[in-house]
Amino acid sequence: VTSNAFSDARRYIQLMLITLAGGAMYPLIYLRQNFEVSILESFDITITQLGQCYSLLGVMFVVTYIPSGWLADRISPRWLISVSLILTAAIGVWFSTMPGFRELKIIFFGWGIATGLTFWAAMIKGIAVIARPSEQG
Repeated sequence: VTSNAFSDARRYIQLMLITLAGGAMYPLIYLRQNFEVSILESFDITITQLGQCYSLLGVMFVVTYIPSGWLADRISPRWLISVSLILTAAIGVWFSTMPGFRELKIIFFGWGIATGLTFWAAMIKGIAVIARPSEQG
């Protein structure tokens, strides 16, 4: 086996890990897609209040996407992705305690930071770093 084969295997493993990170993070944030009625009943909130939480998340994404590119150029994508996963999971544990509406807004704000500021650009940068120039699109 050549060293190039090891290099390819390592790159594909890294790509798989980045994909798994996104695949683990976003379903938690978008539980609404499958469990909207359960969320409304469990948290004792209205559809309007849930919409406010997701609107806050969307605003945070808009606000954090540009600085996230700047951040990904200065800090290792591996570190940023790790921080994102830890923060998202920790906030998810808080979400699982079924807090009140005020705390839900803080949770969605936090998820906006953890996924918009520290994850998205780091994921794109991580993929760009492991791809060969001939594989760039």
